[in-house]
Amino acid sequence: MTIEHDPNGALGVSRPLAMRITDAAKMLSIGRTTVYQLINEGTLLTIKVGRRRLILTESIQALCAQPAPAPASAADASSIAARVRH
Repeated sequence: MTIEHDPNGALGVSRPLAMRITDAAKMLSIGRTTVYQLINEGTLLTIKVGRRRLILTESIQALCAQPAPAPASAADASSIAARVRH
């Protein structure tokens, strides 16, 4: 967890710095296999604590902050469909 100091000197706890793979999968609404693929690509950063692999929350936020890819045009979709049929 992150420990933050407020201006009055009190300590507060905010979101966790890292989370389990299953928790990250639930948070992102994806499967564990996809999470492992993102880890292997270097998109999600991890740390190892004992035998546990934890995903850094920062890397999840960075993934979610990326702009969505542009949708394929109708011409692209029809050319892909034509290739699949042949």
